Amino acid sequence: MAGFINTLLRYRTIVLILLAASLAAGIFGALKLDVEAYPDPSPPLVEIITQNPAWSAEEMEQQVTAPIEVTLNGTPQLEQIRSISIFGLSDVKLYLICSRNSRRGRLPERYTVISSPARTLLTT
Repeated sequence: MAGFINTLLRYRTIVLILLAASLAAGIFGALKLDVEAYPDPSPPLVEIITQNPAWSAEEMEQQVTAPIEVTLNGTPQLEQIRSISIFGLSDVKLYLICSRNSRRGRLPERYTVISSPARTLLTT
């Protein structure tokens, strides 16, 4: 141990340069660290947007929005469903109960996420 300390004292300029470099790297890393001071207060939300430019708002409501609402109505920890249908567009939002386990980002086992280059689909 005494030999190690004598070596450090003998090459003190190199040790001080390494110490300064380590300190600078630590400060740089701490400044670039993405840390939120407060958790996100918004409730967990799942949004499903579908488009069909040829359909009216009534057709979108009957053919798309209502079946999606009926299918997703049994989702665990579901607080409320809100939807809107306009010409060629359906937007369904599922607001979930905020709990510790809801931050995991997992869907119930009966749903599957299918990703394509243009969009992501949710199927049962």
